[in-house]
Amino acid sequence: MKKSTLVVLLLAAALGGYVYYSEFRHPAEKPIEGAPKPLYKFQSGEITTIHLTRAGENTPVTLERNEQGWALTLPVKARADQPNADSLADALARAATTRTLPEDPKRMKEYGLEPPAATVEFRLKNGQTHKLELGSKDFSGMDVYAHEGGAKDLVLLPDTVLTEATRPVLDLRDRTVLDLPSWELTEMDFHTPKSKFRLEKKGEIWNMTEPREAPADSDQEATLSSSLSSARFTAVEDEETPDQKQMAGFGLTSPELTVHVRSEQGNEATLLVGKKDGNTYYARDASRSLVFRVEDSLVKKFLDASFESLRDKHVLRANADDFSKLYVHNEKLTLTAARTSDGDWQVLEPANLKGRTMNAWHVFEPLNTTKATEVIDHPSAAILAKLSKPAVEIKLTSTKGAVTTVTVSPKDGESVYARASSAATVFKMDAYALVQLDFTKDEAVPPETPPAGKR
Repeated sequence: MKKSTLVVLLLAAALGGYVYYSEFRHPAEKPIEGAPKPLYKFQSGEITTIHLTRAGENTPVTLERNEQGWALTLPVKARADQPNADSLADALARAATTRTLPEDPKRMKEYGLEPPAATVEFRLKNGQTHKLELGSKDFSGMDVYAHEGGAKDLVLLPDTVLTEATRPVLDLRDRTVLDLPSWELTEMDFHTPKSKFRLEKKGEIWNMTEPREAPADSDQEATLSSSLSSARFTAVEDEETPDQKQMAGFGLTSPELTVHVRSEQGNEATLLVGKKDGNTYYARDASRSLVFRVEDSLVKKFLDASFESLRDKHVLRANADDFSKLYVHNEKLTLTAARTSDGDWQVLEPANLKGRTMNAWHVFEPLNTTKATEVIDHPSAAILAKLSKPAVEIKLTSTKGAVTTVTVSPKDGESVYARASSAATVFKMDAYALVQLDFTKDEAVPPETPPAGKR
């Protein structure tokens, strides 16, 4: 036998011995004792009904899942809070134990199971029912004693199961003040005994129609509508529609504030806000019977609104896609550019820049982002004189051929004045607005990069 062959045989024998020793003489490791063991073998989406009986409460709580989601049927019939109802179902489906102990009738009270802190009975889509009794926490404070219906032993479950099962009823019901998403709104009007405002959306633009017509500040409108659609009531004062005397007691016969909104689908909702009581107001959704409380911070946003705060403070709302040509003259350049079919802006003049691509955002971004510090409907002769010799002049030609001219005055201290030809209104702005529009040729039209061979 060759020496090389002998070496190969010896290596093979050694390897075989190692495998035998590893696989047979040392059996696989046993599962770690104490690893969480699922209590159930179903998914949370299979739960259709949850019935809760809690210590110290006379009325049980029942949640039922339907095609629209979870609904609260006891102790009142109401929409359920979907995230919290889902969280309860998840806690039940994911319940896992790391320890079991024999049932001892003498210690059931010690475990908080006589009577239970909470009893959860729930049904699955397949008709199966389960019952789970939850007691007190163990010495660690992280687990609770529990007894699954029909089981011989007790188990320890994460305390989150008890937390979910004992949520206050208020947390399990949908506390949405008005069920209309802010992004769907196209109309909003609100009034107090002393004032009235109306906002309407056309396309992507909000306008004010009352107390008088004016472009609306989209940021202010967004603040109001998002606050309204995200608002949650803090407490229920009366589940049933109050009589006139009770309504008067809540201040709802002559509301402090009435807000009416309409969505693009034609859905409408009305919020009535009555008297203030501490840090909350009594309020009511006109389509529902209950009277609830809302935070004063929500009401204050509407009560503090004014024509000045709601009106648009931009000189011009200028979407570059709406224009086909622009002309700009400032202290450093005079330039004309046209928008190409692919959306770029190509310089027409001056001749030495003709055909080059312009960074048109130098014009449109300041117009769209800079807000006035003051809006002047009736400018003085002195202000108009400043605008007669502008430091910046911009002419924008729309895709339909209409021309709008924007003029910006020289600096007046720390401010400048600006006006668009489409309105007589003058906007007083921070002088930084002029700095943004006083861009150079190289900023507007970046130098061309020469070909690699000519560098």
